[in-house]
Amino acid sequence: MRMTNPLPLVALAGVAWLVGCSSTPRTPVSSGFLSSYNKLEWADATTQRYIDYDRLGSYNKFIIHPVKVLVSETPGLKVTEADKQEASTYMRQALVNAISMNYAVVTEPSPDTAELTVAITDARRENNRVGLALEVEAIDSFSAVQVGAAVQYKTGKAHLANWWNAPSARK
Repeated sequence: MRMTNPLPLVALAGVAWLVGCSSTPRTPVSSGFLSSYNKLEWADATTQRYIDYDRLGSYNKFIIHPVKVLVSETPGLKVTEADKQEASTYMRQALVNAISMNYAVVTEPSPDTAELTVAITDARRENNRVGLALEVEAIDSFSAVQVGAAVQYKTGKAHLANWWNAPSARK
């Protein structure tokens, strides 16, 4: 099965798992996580993306690296290493679950494999909601050429005691 547009699906699915389906427009800010931001184009008010449809559609396996959490504090709240590890583990497993429905998830490079890297680059409490910024990149596992990328900021329903431990943030 070939998916014609997998990267936005993965990015949106990741955000949906972490913060729910609602969104409030906010311009994403580049953190420096992606190998290149040059080809990104606006998809909507909260998302910039680049997709090489031919190359990305040719992969049938994905290496999913641990999710990086680049947030060290949110306004008024320090993010601990334990918080970062929990968020990283949860997000990576959610991505593995989603991608493995249609593709093999592997650990070794091969000609038909893309590597997926994801970073949570910002987390904010906005009234009774949580906002997350994600950066996602797919690269060819042999050439390291970027075949897809997205930067997205979304806010969703979450009544928070802190930015990660609220059960509603993970539904």
